[in-house]
Amino acid sequence: MKKILLTVVFGVFLFACATSSLIGINSELYKCDPMKGEQLVKLPGWGNAWQVTKECSVAQPEEVSIAMKIFYMHWVEMFGDRSQRVKTNLHQMMILWGDVFRTASGYTIDGTYRIDLKAQGLTHTKGMIWVKKDSHTMICKSSLVHELVHASIWTLKLTDGDPDHLGKKYRGWTVDHSALVQNVREELCRLGL
Repeated sequence: MKKILLTVVFGVFLFACATSSLIGINSELYKCDPMKGEQLVKLPGWGNAWQVTKECSVAQPEEVSIAMKIFYMHWVEMFGDRSQRVKTNLHQMMILWGDVFRTASGYTIDGTYRIDLKAQGLTHTKGMIWVKKDSHTMICKSSLVHELVHASIWTLKLTDGDPDHLGKKYRGWTVDHSALVQNVREELCRLGL
């Protein structure tokens, strides 16, 4: 109970920090207008990070920003970031949200290559990810954290984000990365994100 209360208090603190950076800045950049359809919205607390969404209810900018901050805190705790390359990359992230699966060629988590995967997320580059999510799905149930891991690995390797996960063709993704995804998703769910 004490841990849950601390997690909730911490989440409120992160939300306050994420939105306090809006003082003196054009707050219109951080707002999604439900009447405009697909639009580009800045993520508060992240220098030049943006998201594209068709519906405002799919991903509130403040909630996405908090999710990214929690991801980064867990990343630093588990892997460190002395050069701050992961943090710098997150400050430049572009997140594209979509509400339907995409069929793509790629690797399963065990490294098996398939040409007919129903993708819930894709890492296009180290600075651009696509995540499937509709307005009824919580961020913690989406592939956001998983794709942020791929982008962070790509930032450090400079060549790829280890698309075959635990497979043997690419290097980078370890069981620790899988644990990080699970831990961050659980924390986001506890916070109601």
